Amino acid sequence: MRALFAILEVRQHFSVRLARDALLTQRGWYQSEWLLTAVLLVGCGLRLHWYLFDRSLSWDEAALALNVLHKPVPALFGSLDDDQAAPVGFLLAVKVVTSMFGASERMLRLVPFVSSIGALLLFSVAAKKFGSKNAVPLALAFFAVSRSQLNWSSEFKQYMTDVALTLVVLLAGVWVSERRLDARRALGMALLGAIALWCSHPVVFVLAGVGAVLAYDSVQQRDWLRVRRLAVVGVCWSASFALHYTVSLRQTMQNNVLMSFWDDKFLSFTEIERSLRLLGAVFVIPLDFAVRHPWPLFLVFALGCATLLERSVTRFLFLIVPLVCLVVASLAHVYPFYHRLILFTAPLWLLPTAEGIVALASRARGPLRPVGITIAAILIGLLGAASLAEAWRGPADAQGVRPLLAYLGQHAEAGDTIYVREFIPEYKYYRAALGLDDRPFVAGQRLDPLWERREDETLDALRGRPRVWAISDFWQVPARLDAIGTCLQSIPGPAAVLYLYDLSAPPRDTSDCEKRRPDAP
Repeated sequence: MRALFAILEVRQHFSVRLARDALLTQRGWYQSEWLLTAVLLVGCGLRLHWYLFDRSLSWDEAALALNVLHKPVPALFGSLDDDQAAPVGFLLAVKVVTSMFGASERMLRLVPFVSSIGALLLFSVAAKKFGSKNAVPLALAFFAVSRSQLNWSSEFKQYMTDVALTLVVLLAGVWVSERRLDARRALGMALLGAIALWCSHPVVFVLAGVGAVLAYDSVQQRDWLRVRRLAVVGVCWSASFALHYTVSLRQTMQNNVLMSFWDDKFLSFTEIERSLRLLGAVFVIPLDFAVRHPWPLFLVFALGCATLLERSVTRFLFLIVPLVCLVVASLAHVYPFYHRLILFTAPLWLLPTAEGIVALASRARGPLRPVGITIAAILIGLLGAASLAEAWRGPADAQGVRPLLAYLGQHAEAGDTIYVREFIPEYKYYRAALGLDDRPFVAGQRLDPLWERREDETLDALRGRPRVWAISDFWQVPARLDAIGTCLQSIPGPAAVLYLYDLSAPPRDTSDCEKRRPDAP
């Protein structure tokens, strides 16, 4: 009997060792550099996948492209046409690329694409600096497959440059905090911040946060030489920002159309419900998480913040103080808390959120341990599965209006009239490449409070013309044209409809054309 018990005890001990070794092996694989490298390769591959879709330019992209392509370099420092706003450094970088390699869609989007690759690589470094070994792969995976990050990596806008520069400044702050701030390093920080301010609008909040944390840390250590050098760095940053504001940013702040569009996108102490909705968007929009209610993510974020605070107060503050600066700026009606404008915050809150998910699984004890692991697994599934599926599918609006304009270039005859309403920038950008460069067009009224009256006047002026092409996704345009002429053809596209009208005679039966027209709202 004793021998039997001894055998059972040995088997039990052996089983426990096997289970422990298997767990350690699994944990070692999860924390290995091989896994991180694989995630990085997947993230880079997905960004290339989206970039190679070569989407048709959207309205905003085409409007910004026309500024870059047709304005001389000095004019890029002033106000931009079509109510566009972008940092001067970003515009100059794209100007250089398009001057050297041409003005195709891919060349326009090359700077955002390279910025997105750089942001992914920088985020992997930041995750190791700020997160625990268990949180790093999770945070990196979320960032790598985020649909929002992928979308802006293949659009001609500056928002991925914002993310990349946020990470550059954040890592520079950590690097300086761990070393003696000699004159050479202080000069490097001064130059980094001064240049970054011309290449990204929201990086000012990251610089303010990083500078404040470095100053706080230096005062805590009573390193007054470091404080004085940081003060000089701050003066350089302030001077660069003041010059940038005077030369370029002030025109954006004085643009009535933009300020009117952003009017309800600022945080406010009086409109609490709207402000909470905008704050909640921080936990959804920068990574485009598929969740209906963002506030459970806030609880996970708070748990992650507590974990980071226990580990290092300074590094915790590096992530949180820039977010506080952003909130203060929005409350002061200086910076909108709006969609793509807060994309740069993704690294700042994702790192604590990933830490919070890991803490749910690891900190729970006793009977709560399975509950914590289950909640963490559900969060990972909800946040990651939809993002990965959409990331692989690619952009849903890859074609835009380009196919319709190509059809127009092939079928428009000499003497035809072309009417363009809300797609004027796209038409101007594509007209040379699609054989429409020598054809005049009639521009509709976009963003006009007196649209109905002025648009009727514009369309009425087309009476008597036998062939009028109209491209629009507003039902009012074909409805008005039906009242003064006859629809000959209707070609639906992914983003709009192209119509051919005869306005030289009274309206007649157009039932066949009507069947192919999208329903009016």
